Amino acid sequence: MLKEYNRVLNDYIDIQQWQKIQDNFSVVTEVGLRLVNSDGSLITAYSRQPHLCRKLLQDSPAKAIICGTCLPTFLHGKAVVDKNLSFVCEAGLHNFITPLKLLNGKILAYLVVGPVILVMRKSKEEYRQIGRELGIDFDDFWNALLEIRTISFHCAQSLVELVRDVAEYTIKSAYQNVSRDKGAIMASGKAQLTKLLDALLDVAFEIS
Repeated sequence: MLKEYNRVLNDYIDIQQWQKIQDNFSVVTEVGLRLVNSDGSLITAYSRQPHLCRKLLQDSPAKAIICGTCLPTFLHGKAVVDKNLSFVCEAGLHNFITPLKLLNGKILAYLVVGPVILVMRKSKEEYRQIGRELGIDFDDFWNALLEIRTISFHCAQSLVELVRDVAEYTIKSAYQNVSRDKGAIMASGKAQLTKLLDALLDVAFEIS
């Protein structure tokens, strides 16, 4: 069944078009976004991956320990997801995860939104201690943190729900029509994604 779901995702939904939607969503909201498989591997490129994750943590001697909490345990990571479907990495940043489901309830993929700083930044002294534990120069760590958006919990949930609803609507529409001509589905899917992109960016801008 997983092979069938991947066929729906890759053949009936234009992944490149979705990548464009995802990238634009991240630009407008200033929040990272990625789509991953059930094994934690990336389906789409990581949109707006922060410098902290892309460079500083990757160069840390403790990379395996630090970056292991970038995904939850059920996606072969080390992070523990709470009741709000959020998890915290070793750097003290929050990520939110939500499953994308088909009409039959089967999970096709997972959207990960983040990292973000919830409500307010910690004190410099607290970040200095975290940076010391991670083996990162404090000035580099602090400057990288300034790039990461600080948002309220409500805003974070709104962003997650918005992008999830758009993704699930697109996926379910394609899955419902899986028996129809593939070319017709792709053509209508691209037009639908263009309209959804406009709506998504409008709402994301308002939330931002």
